Amino acid sequence: MVSIWEICDDHFCTSAGYTRALYGTYATDSLYLETALKHRAVLVSLDEDDFLLRIKGRVGIEIYHPKDFP
Repeated sequence: MVSIWEICDDHFCTSAGYTRALYGTYATDSLYLETALKHRAVLVSLDEDDFLLRIKGRVGIEIYHPKDFP
């Protein structure tokens, strides 16, 4: 597992808020998504129904659920 740490300052939280509004995600999910977008990272999430299906094909990064791995 690789994780990325991000400093949650006013600018980052504002950006995550815009990401939340754009993709219709929950607040915490938007923090993960904004971090992955900022760092062009692969995003893996357990929340397939309420998160991954909303953003799949709409963002320019790779998105996976653990079941996608053999």
